[in-house]
Amino acid sequence: MPPVAKSSKPQSLTTLAPGESGYAGVRLSSGDGSGENGYDANTLTIPFEDGSIATVKLPSGGVYVDTALMVTYWQTDASNALEY
Repeated sequence: MPPVAKSSKPQSLTTLAPGESGYAGVRLSSGDGSGENGYDANTLTIPFEDGSIATVKLPSGGVYVDTALMVTYWQTDASNALEY
């Protein structure tokens, strides 16, 4: 499972009404080449605060992942999730 960007933690619990969307940012690799131990991944496992997890299929052929892998906490706005 990817580590969570602690600085992305909202000040209050993110809650959604039925039908509303939630967003989380995912950085798969470093953009500057500073990540290490890269490999191609076909799935990504994302943890939830309640202890449950979701496994998401990545595009066919996989994507490159390295040690810069990170996810954000869930946000109610996509732009907030992509700040990290």
